[in-house]
Amino acid sequence: MLTEFVLILLAIQLNASEIVIELGNSRTVVEARYEIGVPFDSLALNIIRLPGQKVSLMAADMTDKIESDTLTGLYRLLLTPASGSGTMALVRYEVTGELSRIPLAVPEIPTGPGAKSVRISLRGFNAYAALAEGFPRFELRADGTAVAELDNVPGLVRLPPNRGQWSVNRISEIVVVLLVVLASSYWLKRRRQRHTQTQSESQH
Repeated sequence: MLTEFVLILLAIQLNASEIVIELGNSRTVVEARYEIGVPFDSLALNIIRLPGQKVSLMAADMTDKIESDTLTGLYRLLLTPASGSGTMALVRYEVTGELSRIPLAVPEIPTGPGAKSVRISLRGFNAYAALAEGFPRFELRADGTAVAELDNVPGLVRLPPNRGQWSVNRISEIVVVLLVVLASSYWLKRRRQRHTQTQSESQH
């Protein structure tokens, strides 16, 4: 009996996740599908609250209950299959407001041992974006979709900025360069002043 119970606990894990993020100018829609190892009677997911954003549940293929004020800084979602148990879960929600970072619904169960079982796709993606500056690392596919394959569901996605935009990394690099230039200019100016002063004193 104990052995069977342990095996059931080990089987309650996330076998695969397919997360599609539909990008828009004023809102972004996230649709996440989760495949669980064994039939379950409820599944808890957490979505972090990010400043300047609003998350609104649009649909789920199960009876759902939102406990958004259970934990500070989290939207907590409890999904219960309408039939009493199931092995698939789907949740769809929209994010409005500040859209440079998109929160993901993270299940409160461990991910299975299979590598790269989590797939995240960006649709409506700007092909001129700087992929290396996003999180996680996305790869641009032939159909124009940016895809990332991971071992676990991350708490958020940081969208790659357009190459014409000034990202945080680029701004930091420019600030460092400017500080070095200013420091060098100040040092050269002081050196010239001292040299001129020395020459003036030697002439007297």
